[in-house]
Amino acid sequence: MNYLIVTNNPSVKQHFKSASYHDCSTLDILIKTRNLLHQGFSLVTHPLCANVKMMCSPFKSIVVAKNQKNNEVMSLEIIESSILKLGKHLKQKGLDYLNEDDYKKLDLWFLKTALDELNIV
Repeated sequence: MNYLIVTNNPSVKQHFKSASYHDCSTLDILIKTRNLLHQGFSLVTHPLCANVKMMCSPFKSIVVAKNQKNNEVMSLEIIESSILKLGKHLKQKGLDYLNEDDYKKLDLWFLKTALDELNIV
């Protein structure tokens, strides 16, 4: 299976040279991911963390896979819902740039954990 990491986290870019790095907002990462879903990719990792505080993170990494036909509709529903939820959250709380180094590390750790569990790395 063909996996792709979509990220705006410079630490992920350094650790995974093949990651699709974008210098943009977390909301833009979700939108870029949605665009990939329309091109035949499906979500492998959920675009939002379960922790509300992590929604204030200025960094986001999402794993998608090419040609998972059975997952396309569900992936689109999840990403659209996530874009709306994150947009609402950001209007209320904004991003926490004060702790951005910690958020970089956490995002990389969550990504590595997910990849290890999925036996991708």
